Amino acid sequence: METIARGKADLGFILAPEGAAPPGSVLIWRERLGLYAGRDHPLAGRRRVSPAEVSTHPFIYLPKKYPLREVIEAALAKSGIAGNPIALQTDNPVLARRTLMQGKAIGCLFAHTVSADVEKGDLIELPVASEALAVEVRLVTSQGTLARRAARALIDLAELSPL
Repeated sequence: METIARGKADLGFILAPEGAAPPGSVLIWRERLGLYAGRDHPLAGRRRVSPAEVSTHPFIYLPKKYPLREVIEAALAKSGIAGNPIALQTDNPVLARRTLMQGKAIGCLFAHTVSADVEKGDLIELPVASEALAVEVRLVTSQGTLARRAARALIDLAELSPL
């Protein structure tokens, strides 16, 4: 948003926690997050898991240098999940998934990225009901009409429509 405010860009996309809309942004997509663990994890196979229970188990996080970590932590906190011990900090998806599959930690991941692992039974989605476990993809444009038209064309081209 700062880049747009300074006039260095006319169009940008940002990720934000559910319901934390930056001023002037437009929601174009909502991406569901899920809490995942290996089938041998103590919480796997439960019918229901509370946020308080999840908060006591080690988590896999992105390193702090990644802005997406803050977005995911905000979504977790809004769901009542916070203060988890850190099992691993990595941006390596293979390492993260293998660690999850060993049942040693929980990960908060974009649901579509692990759907094949869930179908195979390698990862289990923990049943924690929360509307806040989502990330919004938001569009920000400069005040110029051309930027807004270009943004609309880009959204149409990508076959995305506002939710």
